[in-house]
Amino acid sequence: MELASSTETIEHVAIELPVEPQSAAEARAAISPLRHRANASSFDDVRLLLSELVADALATKPRPANAAINLEAQALGGVTRVTVTFDSLRLRLPTQKPRPAEPGWGVYLVQTLATRWGARRTANGTYVWFEG
Repeated sequence: MELASSTETIEHVAIELPVEPQSAAEARAAISPLRHRANASSFDDVRLLLSELVADALATKPRPANAAINLEAQALGGVTRVTVTFDSLRLRLPTQKPRPAEPGWGVYLVQTLATRWGARRTANGTYVWFEG
């Protein structure tokens, strides 16, 4: 894990995670140091959205052995910006609300709860960013 910091407080986090169930908790823990620089009410949403995106990655089939989650987050001026790159994974990018138990809830919730967001496919996976 790489942590970059300003004079006294952490304002940027970058980490690569495997696509495994415990990665949701590891992602939430990785961004926790940003809480003090973020808007308190929106930071809980940011943590939820991050967890749901990891859940989307876990639900993606097929899942190559080299699949990885690259997370970057920063908090400035009360806004938390999160960028997640899913290497070797093509997450579902729903245009409508997924049905219960369908994959795509993470991206759908980002679309619904984030103040700003974007998602796109890359040559090698999926890229999602959001602010809260």
